[in-house]
Amino acid sequence: MSRLKNTPHPEPNKVGVRKASTFRGFCDKHDHGTFLPIEERPFTGSQEQCFLAAYRAICHEFYQKRAGVDAGRLALNEIDDEVSDRRAAAAVHLSGAIAGQRDISKLKRLVDQELVNGYYSDWRTRLFWFKGDLSVASAGCFNPDFDLAGERLQDLTDLDRTVEGLICSLLVSGSDSCIACFSHRCDDAAPAHFLDSLEARGSEKIGDTIVQIYFGYLENTYFSQNWWRSLRPLQQEHIRRLALTTTMYDRPLKLIASRLVPWTLDRIDSCS
Repeated sequence: MSRLKNTPHPEPNKVGVRKASTFRGFCDKHDHGTFLPIEERPFTGSQEQCFLAAYRAICHEFYQKRAGVDAGRLALNEIDDEVSDRRAAAAVHLSGAIAGQRDISKLKRLVDQELVNGYYSDWRTRLFWFKGDLSVASAGCFNPDFDLAGERLQDLTDLDRTVEGLICSLLVSGSDSCIACFSHRCDDAAPAHFLDSLEARGSEKIGDTIVQIYFGYLENTYFSQNWWRSLRPLQQEHIRRLALTTTMYDRPLKLIASRLVPWTLDRIDSCS
C-alpha cells in the first residue's frame, strides 16, 4: 500500500498493509470485540455492520481533529507577534480546527452511547457495491458544502453552527469486490443531497468519482502500487492535486471524466 506525502515532488510512499489498514485508537481487546462483525464476518450491509464501519471512521476523525488543534496551537505560539498577517491566518485556521473538534467530539459522545445501547436507527447508509479489486482504501469524515453538480449545501464559515458530516469507508467483500459505504444522520440534508448528486453521475462514473472524493476530502487514503503505476501521467497529476490540496472546502470538488479504477458497479443499496 502507498500514500502521497506532501513534498515538493510528491511520489507514493510505501506503507505496510497492516499499518495502512490499522487504526490504533483501541487496545487489541476492545478493537477485536467491537469490530468483530465487520472484521470476521461477511459484509452483508446490516444496520450493525454499517454503524460499526461509520463508528471506526468517526473515531479516526476524532483523534485527527484533536491532533490538528494541538498542532494549530503550537504553530500559533511559534509565530512572532510582528508577523501580523501570518498570525491572523494561523488564528483563523485554529478557530476552524477547534470548531471541527467540537463537532466531532459531540458526534463521538453520541455514537459511543449508541454503540453501548446497540441502537443504530438514527443513521442512514448508502452502499455502492463494486466488482473489482480493492485498489484504493480509505475511511474518514468530511462536511460536504457543495454537491458534485456545484450546488451549495451548507455554509461552513459559520463556526457557531454544527455542520453536517458524511462518514466514508471502503470495505472488502470477497476476493474480487468492494463496497463504498457512506453514512450520515437521518435528519442531515446536506450529506443526503451530496449522495444524490453522486448517483446522478451514472453507473459508469460512480466508481471513478468516489475515488476522487476520497483523495479530495480524506487524508486517510491508501492505494496499491500496481494501481498507481497503471494511471496515465495526467491522471496521476490530478490525484496529486486532490491529495495535496490543504482544504477542499468553499468550492466544488474538481472532477475529471477519466477511467481511474477497474471497478464495475453491481448495485446500490440503502440501510436505515
